[in-house]
Amino acid sequence: MTKQFTIYSLMISLLLSSNLLFANVEKTTAHMIIEAESEIAATLPNYGELDKILDEIKQEISAILLENTKLNRRMATKVLNSIHLILKEKGFRFKTTDLLSEAVNYCKDDHCYYSDCDTNSFIYYAVLNDILGQKVSLISRWKHMYIRWYLYNDTYINWETTSGFEISEEDYLKLFESKTTDELKTPTEVISSVYYTQGIINNIKKEYIKALGFLNKAVSMAPNASKYYNERGVVNYRLDKLEDSILDYTKAIELAPEEVAYYSNRAISHHMVGNNEEAILDFSKAIELDPKEASYYGNRGISYYIIGNYKQAIKDFSSALYIDPTNAGYYAGRGACYYAMSKYRKSIYDMGIAIRINPNNPDYYYVRAMAYEAINKTIEASLDKSRSQNLREVSSSLSVKPDSE
Repeated sequence: MTKQFTIYSLMISLLLSSNLLFANVEKTTAHMIIEAESEIAATLPNYGELDKILDEIKQEISAILLENTKLNRRMATKVLNSIHLILKEKGFRFKTTDLLSEAVNYCKDDHCYYSDCDTNSFIYYAVLNDILGQKVSLISRWKHMYIRWYLYNDTYINWETTSGFEISEEDYLKLFESKTTDELKTPTEVISSVYYTQGIINNIKKEYIKALGFLNKAVSMAPNASKYYNERGVVNYRLDKLEDSILDYTKAIELAPEEVAYYSNRAISHHMVGNNEEAILDFSKAIELDPKEASYYGNRGISYYIIGNYKQAIKDFSSALYIDPTNAGYYAGRGACYYAMSKYRKSIYDMGIAIRINPNNPDYYYVRAMAYEAINKTIEASLDKSRSQNLREVSSSLSVKPDSE
């Protein structure tokens, strides 16, 4: 028995030291991601903890695969679960970090860093694609990332890398409002997500020039990722490069024609450059895709108001109010339309509701003052003009903003 065990142990060690089970990879995609993010952070890359984690995962996987050399769905699930348990033990769950290089170096000065779905997915990808040589992709949804492992006959496993379980396409559609999935297949495309994430971070920090630089790099590395174009469109919008933002949203729509946010974002840019007819078309498509979103009706109402189609604008503001009856801007928009149509009492009524909801907007008082003047209520008009003047430093009521991730 001892002799047999010794021979068995020897065979395992030989197998682990050969290329039969694992590819001989000195630098995985996860290592290259650490390099990219260390370059962004102006720090030296630290591979130590990543190497330890990958070695531990390889030991666990080797035991699983020796049970049955045929990699079927059951064995694949066991491999995925073993990776999850190791990452869970290391604390890689549910707390966001900006840099993988910090996350992998998970303990520093008695404080441990944790990973979100991106970091976990990078490590899964390194194990499955680089080490095991499997066909695997990172699936990037709106504010989420997970692994897709392709097996036989193009069947696949969608694997939640933070929670450690398989999930179906149907369940993903229930969990996420967005239907769009960007599939990152090659190491270059996977690494692009680092620059995309950094672009989002800089966008949030209002560092738009930096954000644009990182997003340009992300787009060049993964030219078929629709979210990258959308995010760059948002940054271009905020840099007042409206025509560039329209081009970005248009490309995003070409890649993902069912993503409602892309149409809404392009409509906003069209609106801002005065292309209100085009804005109406895009808001209409957004409404077709998501008829329960009040802002699409409200924003389309603004465009209809600007081109003088007050009746349709009133219909849109009314539809928006049906969905969101506490929005002061929609009452104000409808009130402005009634004023333009000389329906002054209706205008006064709607502006009154808008003022009760938001008493600090000068435009609401000004429109109501003009309506009061039109029906010869000079005292009320004078009071509203004074209130409007006192609040004039407050920004305009009807604003539209693009959707960033």
